[in-house]
Amino acid sequence: MENKNTIIALVICALIFIGGLWVKSRIWPDKPKDKDEVAEVKASDKDAKSSEPKPDDKKKPEDKKPEDKKPEDKKPEDKKPPLQAFPPVTIQMGDESFNSIYTLVSKGACVRKVVLNRFQAANRTGEPEWLDKDKKIKKPLQLILEEENAANPSNLLFHFPLNSTSIDDRPLDTLGKRNWKVVEPKEPEEGKSYSRVVFETEVDGILITKTYTLDPDTYHLGLEVKLERTERAPKGKLLFRYQLTSGHGLPIEGGWYTSTYMNALIGQMDIGKDNLVRDFQDLRYISHRAGGNFVVSDDVKVIRYAGIVTQFFASILVVDDEQTDQNFLKKARPTLETATAKGKLKSRDQENGTFVVELEKDGGDMTFQLPPGGWERFPLEYQTGNPVVGVVYMTDAHDKNVVLDIRDPNRTNALFLDDITVRVDTTPIELPEDGTPVTQKYLLYNGPVKVRLLSHLDGDAAVNETLVTRYRDTLHLDTLTDYHFQGQGFPAWFGENVSNRIYLTRLLISTTNMMHALLTFLHRWIPDYGLCIILLTIMVRGIMFPLSRKQALMSLRMQELQPEIAKLKEKYGDDRQALGLAQMELFRKHKVSPLGTCWVAFLQMPIFLGLYYCLQESIHFRLASFLWIQNLAAPDMLIRWGESIPWISDPSSHGAMWYLGPFFNLLPCVAVAFMITQQSMMAPPATDETQAMQQKMMKYMMIFFGVMFYKVAAGLCIYFIASSIWGFTERKLLPKKKKDGATPVPTQKPGFFQKAMNRLRGTPAALSTTDGTSTNGAANESAFGARAKRKARAQRKEAPGKDSPWQRLKDWWTDLLKQASKR
Repeated sequence: MENKNTIIALVICALIFIGGLWVKSRIWPDKPKDKDEVAEVKASDKDAKSSEPKPDDKKKPEDKKPEDKKPEDKKPEDKKPPLQAFPPVTIQMGDESFNSIYTLVSKGACVRKVVLNRFQAANRTGEPEWLDKDKKIKKPLQLILEEENAANPSNLLFHFPLNSTSIDDRPLDTLGKRNWKVVEPKEPEEGKSYSRVVFETEVDGILITKTYTLDPDTYHLGLEVKLERTERAPKGKLLFRYQLTSGHGLPIEGGWYTSTYMNALIGQMDIGKDNLVRDFQDLRYISHRAGGNFVVSDDVKVIRYAGIVTQFFASILVVDDEQTDQNFLKKARPTLETATAKGKLKSRDQENGTFVVELEKDGGDMTFQLPPGGWERFPLEYQTGNPVVGVVYMTDAHDKNVVLDIRDPNRTNALFLDDITVRVDTTPIELPEDGTPVTQKYLLYNGPVKVRLLSHLDGDAAVNETLVTRYRDTLHLDTLTDYHFQGQGFPAWFGENVSNRIYLTRLLISTTNMMHALLTFLHRWIPDYGLCIILLTIMVRGIMFPLSRKQALMSLRMQELQPEIAKLKEKYGDDRQALGLAQMELFRKHKVSPLGTCWVAFLQMPIFLGLYYCLQESIHFRLASFLWIQNLAAPDMLIRWGESIPWISDPSSHGAMWYLGPFFNLLPCVAVAFMITQQSMMAPPATDETQAMQQKMMKYMMIFFGVMFYKVAAGLCIYFIASSIWGFTERKLLPKKKKDGATPVPTQKPGFFQKAMNRLRGTPAALSTTDGTSTNGAANESAFGARAKRKARAQRKEAPGKDSPWQRLKDWWTDLLKQASKR
């Protein structure tokens, strides 16, 4: 009865809460958001310099390294006449029939925007975006945002001074600011798409050519960098090095619930071995240190790829495998392109267009340079007085902190606004005196972070299996997600043994890939992924049924032994050793294993973790709908309660344990309610106050876990709920207790090993009971089934109107509550 009242109270509270939110939304609707709150970080300074960022002033002096310098904004000593200036040009590669569309600009000969036509865009809360929602026309995903790449585009090329060999030298930003000559197409037309674009420029007597190629069915842009001497090049030995940047400015989907924002990955291949070692650096670490760690090639390992990944997608610079020399990258390092700072506006210098902010964290001062337009670009409240502000800025080639935006500090979360890229430096390249060109090739991959899933796409989005194999096995892009952890960053509770780590990660990877394959197979027959998850749950629990049934029976036996265990505790008192021996003897006598209720749950852990990681990285669950749910890879977001609730939905509380986000999610609440009910059914009756207190604490812990997992993916909640319902049904089918308290021994068909044992004993036709004895269970089971059918038919004849499905469901639920209250 107590459990029934608890459930009723929870349901009533939930209804009152939801009703209150509905009334609030009608009486006090959310205020429309200010432009400053929803605007993206706009890099509108057309003259901003592209360079490697320098650690800010709050970085400790001992953390600063010579490598942290920026490209110099000075011209190399060259007595040759200046090159011809070319007008800025924008060229589009690909159209709606391609998998990807790239927008290139001649300034820096680089990429400004990437659109993936086969994937739908999502907004910052994780909801799908539409061009026409009524007609179900999806908005294509913009993977590399044009706004974030306006001032500092992706895939820029910088060069080092001639004959530079030290890895500590800084590159020059000349090529990043220059408008390159468009060689092909000769006269690009606005609005027309091309599959091949060639840029060229000359610096220090070296002719540099960047050739981009795009195939309609791929998810990469081919890049060829060709270097050759000209007549103006210096005589004698000539070494040339350059730096290339990866893509950046990727969108963060569902920032309020996701645990993966933007991370940098660098892959190194063991020379002579087919083994790739991955270096992982997350956004928090890179932002805190204003730059990541260096990864340097040596005689053992050589850099093969580098780039940025988010939860579902990646932008990776990969060394092309279809070339003779692939060992030409010397160094790679993640850098902070856009950063944030919070503090009190201390002073202004109107003449020089600068202002000083006293930082909130350490109290130090930072000086910022206003962009063209000065204070007029920002709200009036920031132009006078000493307000607390949040500054979004980038560091230019002169090491100046150029302001991109000034906003409310509560809306300046570094996880959403900080932007990173990875810069790779080549080894010194010796250019032949006869003018023979040197060519190096790359693939600019922009697509799903789990490349294996490309093979699951069908229809117009289908990808050739040969291409997927090249991405996955030849270029080793499968290590973006499927990586066998061997070094630092692996959970300590897995132990220090490297072989154990590899074994466990292989098990998780295999289980995750199995979940992907199984759900893809089910989706071919069932178009709804929500139903596929439910069917998968039934399949998993069905396979585990013999084991889980034994677990439930063992739990019942443990409940029966509680009075005897209480007597033993009273008998032996504080003698723990004697009590333990007596309990073990009692368990052996009644053939009960204390661990029998745990190992079945342990066996289900790989399935659970596989489904968890499957939902975390699957491009198929992303934006898949079910019932009211718009995104199975996100919380169900039943009701929007806004961002004005202190601590719970206020953006300034993001990252705190009590932050729940701007939506009420129903499924986690239902899942926790089912778990509490199931726990009450399975838990043995308390024999003393200590045990009763422990059971109450477990209920409170379940509520605490519900808060922790409040933002878990809706698909995983569906798995929890379906599994709990299966558990209720399974519990309902267990044998009922007799009046004297004894539990009848159920009969069950023997398994493979039990059949083998029976044959050895000479009783091959026998059925085994749970206590190990043999009986002619077929006759008993048949008789029991016949009696049950006759009883059901008699009940239907006596009350034909009370045998509706709805009435049977109500009777089942009432009986379930009664059984729970007895326990």
